[in-house]
Amino acid sequence: MLRAAILNEISTLLNISTTDITLMTPKHSKFGDYSLNIQSLPPHDTSPEEVREALSKSPLFEKVDVVGTFINFFISQSEL
Repeated sequence: MLRAAILNEISTLLNISTTDITLMTPKHSKFGDYSLNIQSLPPHDTSPEEVREALSKSPLFEKVDVVGTFINFFISQSEL
């Protein structure tokens, strides 16, 4: 259920289909609860920083970081 909520939120914020989003669970918790590789998203003119800014606007995400081509994010404890 949480995974579906995350996919829907990212889909809405980035205006892409949920089927275009591949969520990953980082091996180390310091990299967030979930991550996605910006290169796995459909072609667009959006930079990793712009994706970070878009996701940061959601109350679902407590913290969003860019590490290379990865967007790492932590789920807000209030949303769990």
